[in-house]
Amino acid sequence: GALDDLAGDRRQALWQARAAGRLRGGPLDAVADDPRPAPLTPPRAAARVLEDYATVGASAEAHPIAFLARRRRRAGIPALAELSHRRPGPVRIVGLVNSRQRPATAKGFVFLSLEDETGMANVVIRPDLFEREADVITKNPVLLIEGLLEVRHDVVNVIARRFTPVRKVPGAGGSGSHDFR
Repeated sequence: GALDDLAGDRRQALWQARAAGRLRGGPLDAVADDPRPAPLTPPRAAARVLEDYATVGASAEAHPIAFLARRRRRAGIPALAELSHRRPGPVRIVGLVNSRQRPATAKGFVFLSLEDETGMANVVIRPDLFEREADVITKNPVLLIEGLLEVRHDVVNVIARRFTPVRKVPGAGGSGSHDFR
């Protein structure tokens, strides 16, 4: 999206670039040389974010979780930046998994870094819970997590109790978390 102001509609620009790269001399050259714009509707914001994440792993336009904001508010789930202002106790959060870590010195505990359009939160997973939920935790880029909120010295941790995958989030599949390093 960085060059959108220069190129205009990115679908039109891709169509023109594709036509310019074709070899000449075939029976369809007259169609390819048509100066009229391709009859394509401009992509919606979600599609642009999806394209950005699929190609570069980030988007200057929006965060994939921003498309869940309305649903998140209706469900009473706070944005991650709001967690530091909440009282400790039960909480539900949703976000894009930025990293998954299982340090050798952590006695089997797994740590997730979860992000949304407002910030990040740390998620702590007990070894027995990770073993039961490993597929959900490792194979889904966006998770709804239920757990206990802890806030100490401006550090927000959620001690996980339950995981639910969130599907169909634009761009989330191309985000690529940093896992188990």
